[in-house]
Amino acid sequence: MVAQAFKAGLVFRGVLAAFSLSLFIAMMPAAAQDDVWRPLDPENALYLEMERGRVVIELAPDLAPQNVAQLKKLVREGRYENSSFYRVIENFVAQAGLQGRADDIAPVVAEFEWDVGRLDGFSPIETDDPYAPITGFYKGFPLGRDAGMTREWAIHCPAVMAMARGNEAGSATSEFYITIGQAPRHLDRNLTVIGRVLMGMRFIEGAHRGNRDINGGVIADRTLQTPIKSMAIAADLPPGERTRLEVINTSHPRFLAQVEALRNRTGDFWKHRPSGMIDICTVPVSIRPGN
Repeated sequence: MVAQAFKAGLVFRGVLAAFSLSLFIAMMPAAAQDDVWRPLDPENALYLEMERGRVVIELAPDLAPQNVAQLKKLVREGRYENSSFYRVIENFVAQAGLQGRADDIAPVVAEFEWDVGRLDGFSPIETDDPYAPITGFYKGFPLGRDAGMTREWAIHCPAVMAMARGNEAGSATSEFYITIGQAPRHLDRNLTVIGRVLMGMRFIEGAHRGNRDINGGVIADRTLQTPIKSMAIAADLPPGERTRLEVINTSHPRFLAQVEALRNRTGDFWKHRPSGMIDICTVPVSIRPGN
């Protein structure tokens, strides 16, 4: 019944999306239009300085407060200086970390999922997803929910950053990975998502690949590993050295109207109309330069 009611709501919003987006925006008061974009918080902006350029990652302390705190602590201690992406598997993940230099770091608890209602601002997008009865966004992060609307979790879309671990759920220490290629949704609810790449994903995607069938994709030759020169939290850098970005507000009517336009594509190009459903991982969450 929950899924049926939610689907009915999607159909209603699909009708609403038939109106011109430009007319919709023009009718909004100026204050509402100002809410379309939010500035990236320097305290939760992580920079990876690569040989070819900077990678900007938005961290998600709302989703995984203890894991994000652990990563930020290690970054501020300089533990990741001259680290590298040493395990890179085509169409799966690029993994980096301290490579055997983390014996003194205590494991952090698993934060795979949480109770619905802990976060305020979830915007539902779709039902009947293969891995989640309900999908939606929270502050730009794709989330899933169970059919009973009791549990919620982060989704492994491309460009997501998460903590790597061993067999024990609470065994993550310092290793992290970024998803490349298709969305590895089978990892949902099994690893802790801590952020997502906003800019510079091409530098991650360009990392040298390992062989998945040999040592699980670990690149034994360190000269072939893709180096990370340094990592920093934006708030710790002088303002002039920060990359200022704004992220679209995924609970704003403008964004939701864009989603419905994707769901209900029109025009002469389409010879077979889309099904009316939308994959959460194909919805772009726009960014723009900030002030």
